[in-house]
Amino acid sequence: LILLFGAVDYHTQNMVKKHENEITEKNEIIADKELEIDSLSAKANKADSLYTLLEKLKVMGNVDVTMYQPKPEQTNERYWETADQSIINLEDPSKHRWLAVSRDLHVRYGGQLKFGDVVMVTGIGKHTGFYEVRDLMNARFTRRIDILMGNDDPQFKFDSENVTMYKVPEKMSKFAHRLKNTYLF
Repeated sequence: LILLFGAVDYHTQNMVKKHENEITEKNEIIADKELEIDSLSAKANKADSLYTLLEKLKVMGNVDVTMYQPKPEQTNERYWETADQSIINLEDPSKHRWLAVSRDLHVRYGGQLKFGDVVMVTGIGKHTGFYEVRDLMNARFTRRIDILMGNDDPQFKFDSENVTMYKVPEKMSKFAHRLKNTYLF
């Protein structure tokens, strides 16, 4: 009789351990699924925020787009510094996602943009995205922006008929600053 109870007790303990292991495995699966849901939720929130941002962008109109490199022949003798006195990382200037605007676009000369404003530029292929205003162009240019790129990057130019610039409202600029280092396409 004792042997019978011992065998039943042993079998019961094994069954309990087996069920405990199954419960642990299922809890781990549930935890993994909850992480997936959180990740998808975060992506959906980011997409909603981007959509909200895009709805609130102010159309600045069409502009010509060129690129410039931090070289004395393309800027001035202080090629490592922008008009707002920001220092350019000469190892990877394009990482900043900064641009220069023609003077007619800057508030100092009657325009709507100031240093630190974030704009979105579309119609420029792989360069489409968010940029921060940090520099001014030579007075001879109008309705033009110049994107800061690296010394080894190939030159490019886009005509205004295909390019639109949008100003990001200041209250949305914190979100736009996070997107600034993101190419949209």
